[in-house]
Amino acid sequence: MAALAMVGASVATLVFARPAAAVPVPYKNCGTSADPIQIQRFDASVWPPQRGHSVTFTLNGTAARNLTVRINLTISPPSGSGFGVSASNVSIPAGPFGTPQGGLTFWVPRSIPAGATYPGHLSMHDQAGTQDLCLDLTVPFK
Repeated sequence: MAALAMVGASVATLVFARPAAAVPVPYKNCGTSADPIQIQRFDASVWPPQRGHSVTFTLNGTAARNLTVRINLTISPPSGSGFGVSASNVSIPAGPFGTPQGGLTFWVPRSIPAGATYPGHLSMHDQAGTQDLCLDLTVPFK
């Protein structure tokens, strides 16, 4: 009986230890209908993000025209020292597209208190500084 319980515990551990598939991220579009990029999916490798681990964000959308953008994803704790990731000179073709270069990955600081929830913001701007995409996030942390 004890051996059966140990095997069951091992199987459960294996099932939950697998990496998660893409998980939809809740967001609010803070842009306008005139923005040249419209998002269909915004996912994370794990949700909520875990302190002391990396998280990768991916998105799929449609671009009204060929664009070269700067992507900024920031998360802002109340202390004012935000963190996140950015990418410059990212080419997005007109029509349907996925996140270039496999996504936006960053390390979540361990210093974030467990259970904390911080605001986040994803934006894309073209080389002239014109907004192409704006998403607001509420990011809970494990």
